[in-house]
Amino acid sequence: MRAENRIAGRFYGQIGYKEDLTRSFGKRLIPDGPPTAPESRGASGRTDRVSDASDASDPPYASVVSDASVESDTPVASTNATSGHETPSRDSVVQLKEISESNVRVVTSLAVAPGQDLFVADNATSLAEALFSDHAWYRAVYADETPVGFCMVYQDLEKPIYYLWRFMIDARYQRLGFGRKAMEQLIERGRSLSGVSEMLLSIVEGDGSPRRFYESLGFASTDTYEEGELVMKLAF
Repeated sequence: MRAENRIAGRFYGQIGYKEDLTRSFGKRLIPDGPPTAPESRGASGRTDRVSDASDASDPPYASVVSDASVESDTPVASTNATSGHETPSRDSVVQLKEISESNVRVVTSLAVAPGQDLFVADNATSLAEALFSDHAWYRAVYADETPVGFCMVYQDLEKPIYYLWRFMIDARYQRLGFGRKAMEQLIERGRSLSGVSEMLLSIVEGDGSPRRFYESLGFASTDTYEEGELVMKLAF
């Protein structure tokens, strides 16, 4: 049984379904103090099938999206029905924001496109796992004032380890460059951490693999596999 399933089972056994996340987490999901990302992944802190772009120019998967233009980039609607804010566009400012009682329900409602859920866990499961890790650092990905995705890294500065654990962009907001902008911020954050010399992640190879996208960000194969997933590294 995968570690994520063991942890999620403990979480849901205690508080029920994702509707109860707000009551369980309280008003702040991110504790004060230095950011600290999956003990359940073991010493390597491996990621759980991060779902990203298969191609640096036209990715089919949700979690990491490229900046390359797509003719159908701009959503038709001018207002986001979920948040009430103007629908984000390619020019929107992308930020990584804390998850709190005010936005946790929106974050857990974000979802990848059908078929993409094989590559990344849902956000409720990811937040559940974060409850049981001393090394989870996680944020909502915002485009202007609209939540569009979720990211989480495993971070242990004593090792030191900086490992992409979860990353997704909602199906409605893919192919607008939000994933790339968010990844660039995660990379810069890693560079700023004392003692951290590299960022790691693992991918599923084959059709829809995000390998080319990560290579476009500077990641390279380590020729090492963990549970069938290729580990990639970006040296700082």
